[in-house]
Amino acid sequence: PESFYMEANYPNPFNPSTRIRYSLCQGADVELTVYNALGEKVMTLVDAFVSAGSYETEWNGLTDEGQPAVSGLYMARFSVRSGSVSHQQVQRMLLVR
Repeated sequence: PESFYMEANYPNPFNPSTRIRYSLCQGADVELTVYNALGEKVMTLVDAFVSAGSYETEWNGLTDEGQPAVSGLYMARFSVRSGSVSHQQVQRMLLVR
């Protein structure tokens, strides 16, 4: 990959789960977190150092506590930190139960 990038989730809208692909041009600390429409954290999908490459993760529609998230609009926030370089990207997702 030539840059840090998160693709739109697929499928969208989704039920019961959706896939999120992202790419890193170099190894970096990655945080991929799902927030509800009120800005409250719902689920942390990735929070680790990740080597350069392309990856895919899945959100199964559950919260960090293991409870089903309600139908509605969610945001996936992709945050990358590598030395002095930082990148953030947000994608909207629609969960329909």
